[in-house]
Amino acid sequence: MINLTINALTILSIHLSMPLPLQDASEWRIAQLRNELRPQLQKLRLAPEELRVRVSGSALGEMAERIGRNQTVRLQSISSKGHFVRESERGIFGEKGHFVELNGARGLTASVHIQQVRTSWNSRQGLELDLGFSSEIRARVHGHYDPGPGGGVGVYGLATTKPRGTVRTRLHAVSQGLALSLLAPERIPFQIQVKLKHIPRLTFSPHVDLPIGEVHRFPFPGPVYRKGQFSLGTVIRHYRARLAIDDVANTERGFDVSLKAEIEWH
Repeated sequence: MINLTINALTILSIHLSMPLPLQDASEWRIAQLRNELRPQLQKLRLAPEELRVRVSGSALGEMAERIGRNQTVRLQSISSKGHFVRESERGIFGEKGHFVELNGARGLTASVHIQQVRTSWNSRQGLELDLGFSSEIRARVHGHYDPGPGGGVGVYGLATTKPRGTVRTRLHAVSQGLALSLLAPERIPFQIQVKLKHIPRLTFSPHVDLPIGEVHRFPFPGPVYRKGQFSLGTVIRHYRARLAIDDVANTERGFDVSLKAEIEWH
């Protein structure tokens, strides 16, 4: 006769040592992996990283030469105010004089042709551009002559001029952007010929004074945002990225652009 004594501790030990069914083992492993990955799946934000990109000055100049050469800009007036020429003086019979004005709001047309673009890179100043141009301006005009007594006489005709020359500009880095500055010339002289009915051709030699110095500023564009998702095994991560221009500087070879990138995922 054999006496067999099994206590509760022995039963528990035997139960724990038995292998789990396949389905239970898989669920237990999945739960274990979830616990391990949970800290890594929390929302994570990386500290801003600084990136630097160099825009070659010579490549930028070559692109400007190709794009700008042999380009024509055409203009059409849509409103007018004032006079091209106005002269008057006090005479014996009262005020006398003459003036020439645009005949109609759309009476002026112009075309400006960029014949050539020459560029050079200056490590301290930026990109310098010489723009050689020719132009033609045509205007329908109204001329009025007042000899003093009476109301005077008005005539209509055509004014033409063909200014040409070279304009030197510079594109350079400034605080929070780029700036375009005019370097030369300070003045563009030209001739205007006015042909009026029943009056000999009139010729005037005016000039245009150009604003030397900064004429336009291009501020940095706003931040660029992107969002999406990617897969890491069976884990799908969603991300959001922000990219912004922080600074631009003139260097020996081109513009150095500093970018700040921020990435956040969860």
